[in-house]
Amino acid sequence: MVVKDKKIFVLAAAVLIVKFALLPLAQNADSDAACRTWLGLAWLQHPVWLTHSVWGPFHFYMTGAALAIWNNPVYAPVALNILLWVVM
Repeated sequence: MVVKDKKIFVLAAAVLIVKFALLPLAQNADSDAACRTWLGLAWLQHPVWLTHSVWGPFHFYMTGAALAIWNNPVYAPVALNILLWVVM
């Protein structure tokens, strides 16, 4: 079981390295992604409990947290999505 877990960890690390190496080529230009990014930034500037939205609020909280760690509205949401993609 330990060998199998190690292989999965190595595979996840390899995918993470490749995806982050290609980060400058990533595009987050569609209207949904841009809107979610700016709403996450607005939540970061004025954190409130979101009760209604077109999208679920957890994404705004996570995007706001990513923007708090790395204040770059272009790459921070993409990096968050890469990390979540590898973990899931």
